[in-house]
Amino acid sequence: MGQARVVPDFISLFPQSKEVSPFAGATRNLCDRKEVVLTDQMAATAKFYIYTSTHIAAKFTGVITDDFTSEFDPFSPQFGEKFSPPNLPVSVRDWAGNEISRVYADQWASTMV
Repeated sequence: MGQARVVPDFISLFPQSKEVSPFAGATRNLCDRKEVVLTDQMAATAKFYIYTSTHIAAKFTGVITDDFTSEFDPFSPQFGEKFSPPNLPVSVRDWAGNEISRVYADQWASTMV
């Protein structure tokens, strides 16, 4: 329904990946409009799927442990287990190795992002 355009050769979201577009070179209409035909006393819902460069949300949890030492603090959740060094940085990187985010483990060496 929208304006006609030629689809680029590589996906627009990440052109550096050199991934070929599914409809490369084809003339396709933009999906910015919808045509809905209604008769008397009818209603319609038009859903628009927005394409954005925002990354997919992610969540991870984990525990950092040191295989060479044990935890001797009786108040630690890891008492009697491997030692968990606190406040270590945890880096999240993209496919090219660029740092996206950095968080620090808490006092018990658990991370949650």
